[in-house]
Amino acid sequence: MKPKEVFGIIIRTIGVLTLLYGLTIVMALGAWWPRSFSTFLHYVAWLALSLWFIRGAPSLVRFAYQKNEEA
Repeated sequence: MKPKEVFGIIIRTIGVLTLLYGLTIVMALGAWWPRSFSTFLHYVAWLALSLWFIRGAPSLVRFAYQKNEEA
């Protein structure tokens, strides 16, 4: 495997882990409504970030593995 492919797998794994963390909002909403709107936005941000990671975070991978145009 190329390093770029391994990096993509790592990014997707982080995405799954953050998705699991972000889904705790579902459990929290079942027990009580978040006490503040910022708490709710915190979990929404984690869910958005995890979905971006699961999709492979293409802009992050492009940034990490730019083509060396000078060589």
